[in-house]
Amino acid sequence: MGICNVKADNNVVLSNKAYLLKTGMPQKEIEKLDDDVMQFIVDDLKSGGKHFEYINSKKLLNPASTE
Repeated sequence: MGICNVKADNNVVLSNKAYLLKTGMPQKEIEKLDDDVMQFIVDDLKSGGKHFEYINSKKLLNPASTE
């Protein structure tokens, strides 16, 4: 398992948030992320080259649940 060091640039934090919002990730979850972690997630998603979407595990476990 490799370890990556990623440092978020303050100039791209807002665009990272917008990118994660486009995946369907809730704003509340995005706001909980450290900038460096957010940068790592966005970089990983962009390097994957495949379609992606945010999956809410709570809804998968209980389809009747609401947030």
